[in-house]
Amino acid sequence: MSTLFQTLKLLADANEIYLSDVQLEKFQIHFDQMCKWNKTHNLTRITDLKSAAEKHYLDSLVGFQFIPEDRVVHDLGSGAGFPGLVGAILRPAQEFVLVEPARKRASFLERTAKACKLTNLRVVNDRAQALSNVDLVISRGTFSWPNWAPLAESLGEAGEFFMWLGHTPGADLFQESLHAKNFTSAWFSYELPTSGTRHIGRGKKI
Repeated sequence: MSTLFQTLKLLADANEIYLSDVQLEKFQIHFDQMCKWNKTHNLTRITDLKSAAEKHYLDSLVGFQFIPEDRVVHDLGSGAGFPGLVGAILRPAQEFVLVEPARKRASFLERTAKACKLTNLRVVNDRAQALSNVDLVISRGTFSWPNWAPLAESLGEAGEFFMWLGHTPGADLFQESLHAKNFTSAWFSYELPTSGTRHIGRGKKI
């Protein structure tokens, strides 16, 4: 029987993301905890092992190639831990703050971080609007386009945000929307094995 450890290792290797056994074991712990909690707390609708490995874990991992490594990362609306908790496992030397307004989901994140022995992660049970003067913000699946304002409002001077996106809005519309609010923009794309093209939009204060 396949495990997340085995399935994710194959997917990551194919994308030239080389994870240690310790990292893979932590992803397995997270997946097991997520499936257990999901029975009563509705963390995610994707719990099938193969689908979760690609659509949650691989999508988060590949996206991190575009995320700076030299600042504290704030993941707004972290939910089940994608992408923030995944990033904390991937980059043990970087500090992550997982911001989650729902108390039960925040509890899940706290307990899972402890089970995974993640010392570079802390959980804040609050709304994104409570943050200010943040240097680096990420978000995946919490704020649907065109609702990027909460990400921008939390930033400090010269701060930037990275937003995981699907097929919309497209690079041109993303750029147009951000430039209208005095943000510079960048657009990154990558492919997942069965889910197709994914995108990450970056906005940075001018």
